[in-house]
Amino acid sequence: MKVKVSVYPLICLLYALAFIAVGVVVLAQGSLALEFVAYIGGIIVAFHGIIYLLTVCVKRKILAKSNFRTMLANALLNVAAGIFLITLPGFALKLVYVVFVVYILANGLVKLVDFFLKYWNDIKECWIDLAKFAFFFTFTILLIFIPDMQSESFKILTGIYCILYGAGWVGDFVVQVLPLKSKEKIKNTIRLVMPVGLSTFKPFVTVKKFGRTKMLNPDLKIPTSPVTFYPEGKETTDLPDLEIMIHVSKDGVGIIGHCDTYFDGEILSYGSYDAKTLSLFGGVADGVFFTADKQRYLRFSVTHDTKTIFGYGLRLTDEEKEQVRAKIKELKDNTYLWKAPMHIDWEEKGKVRRSDYKDYGSKLWNGVDAHFYKFNDGIFKTYFVMTSNCVMLADTIISPLGINIAGTNGILSPGCYYDYFEKQLSMKDSRVFCKTVYDIDTTADWEGKFGEVIPPEDFLEEKPAEDEDAKKEDK
Repeated sequence: MKVKVSVYPLICLLYALAFIAVGVVVLAQGSLALEFVAYIGGIIVAFHGIIYLLTVCVKRKILAKSNFRTMLANALLNVAAGIFLITLPGFALKLVYVVFVVYILANGLVKLVDFFLKYWNDIKECWIDLAKFAFFFTFTILLIFIPDMQSESFKILTGIYCILYGAGWVGDFVVQVLPLKSKEKIKNTIRLVMPVGLSTFKPFVTVKKFGRTKMLNPDLKIPTSPVTFYPEGKETTDLPDLEIMIHVSKDGVGIIGHCDTYFDGEILSYGSYDAKTLSLFGGVADGVFFTADKQRYLRFSVTHDTKTIFGYGLRLTDEEKEQVRAKIKELKDNTYLWKAPMHIDWEEKGKVRRSDYKDYGSKLWNGVDAHFYKFNDGIFKTYFVMTSNCVMLADTIISPLGINIAGTNGILSPGCYYDYFEKQLSMKDSRVFCKTVYDIDTTADWEGKFGEVIPPEDFLEEKPAEDEDAKKEDK
């Protein structure tokens, strides 16, 4: 797929006009406009389902039985959803209103959890989160007990959101058509992003499309080493100065995704890797920061977790590199060493059985020799899956570049970053100039280099040695 950077400004303008027009019409016509949007959406979904259904039926002979049944079910589900929207647009809207109320309540509960976590960690901004919780909770109560308010509030917020979101596309258009010197005067600012409910699953949808393409085209030649994609006009032999990596799996919690940063020869990541501290159904734990070798870690991720990883390459100035290094140093200076359970037992006993350790931290230490740290204080001392998560860490690291996605959304997901960097990749003269896809096929050439990432049930008697050649190549 080729991105036509030369025509992308026109695409931005068309999106801007479309969203602003929809916003104005929704504010002016209310339910009538929303039902029309649902009706048109139903036609699009049904048409897509029918095309997909025909494709699956035509190529059924080359599909395994399980794949054929799954794809056939997905196609029929699309057709059914489209027919539902076409025939009952009003009822569909009522369901949307219910989802809207649940979403507002969810945002309030997230802010309540944020308040308690920040209060326990002695962060002064905690009272802002308490005030946000009070607002969301009060708004939810009003929506529940005043039914008419559900539809009216939804219409007003949808209309305003579409206009503001369209204004963001106007900004993208203006930045791309301005002369270069004028662009340099424009600073990146907080911008409205796609609603988290829509952006969260965008990487997953892309991965599913990749999977369907492979199944429907079994003779398709798949590269065994990563291939970097450069949009039209951004081709170069230079390596990225920094890479943002979005992980996604086809099933389980991995469909929500994960986010890492690669800079100065090391992976920088954050998550809930101390299993002993997990609480709130696994959503809260001690925050653990780790560094690792890029190739070892990526090969581990795509084989152990069957992930697909999208790596977005950024170009930085020398001044920006120093600012990012300073931000990373600031983060590291606020940490202390932490060791995974397998690491601790190996040091004490000199011999451990790998199969006895199910926690992800131990698997990372064993598989890639990751170095773990916990935070002394601050927002990252406690991990919370909805806010103080892997995306917030990446956003903090690249904050000197003027990128601030975390400031636009109450709930953070890797999908928000995926959506942002996909747009930046297409934009003329943006710092994002390439994308690399890493998966079990495109990293196959690395397998012999690193051997088995997760050996069978055997004993670890020597600490996994780092591959110095790999580290040199990354640098």
